[in-house]
Amino acid sequence: MAIEIKITSDGSQRFSTVLDGKSYTFNISYNRRMNIWTCTISSDGIILVSGVTLVGGVDILNQFTFSLKYLFIVNLDDPTTDANGETLGIDVRLFKLTESEVASIE
Repeated sequence: MAIEIKITSDGSQRFSTVLDGKSYTFNISYNRRMNIWTCTISSDGIILVSGVTLVGGVDILNQFTFSLKYLFIVNLDDPTTDANGETLGIDVRLFKLTESEVASIE
């Protein structure tokens, strides 16, 4: 079952959550100049990914080789539009899907 990871449109946020039985720390920030949101994910004090752009419609971690997979940014209002400075956490949300959920939409 899809899990929503609660995020906000605050310019910079840091929080921890447990996914697949492991604790991860997320640092999410907004780059006003480029109009993009980026994310750094760490676990046990080790940075796993840094500066991943939060774009919609793709597994944002697919290109990386560690156990956390299937994180999707979804714009519930307009699937063709990425988050801007005000819509992250409101119209645009972060979800952790299961492998079977991803297989059912491919």
